[in-house]
Amino acid sequence: SLPPSTRMTGSTVQGTIAAVDRVTGAKPDQRCKVLARFKGLALAILCFALGCAVSAILFFHIAFWCLAVAVAVGTLAAAIQIKEGHP
Repeated sequence: SLPPSTRMTGSTVQGTIAAVDRVTGAKPDQRCKVLARFKGLALAILCFALGCAVSAILFFHIAFWCLAVAVAVGTLAAAIQIKEGHP
């Protein structure tokens, strides 16, 4: 599973460590683990950066009203959770 975005500093550090291990040549028995860790962290970091870019573009074009998207998504997520019986 991907790490939460609230921990992006740790994810970025771990991704950098994995990238350095990959470039400098990890031990042969560790290569598969390093590559798998790097792929998962790279995907999480890429998705986080994409979300930041989309947010910046929305804010540039529609200013404060772009927050309405976040409120709508949050409300929808809460409604789905309540409908499924999760508090």
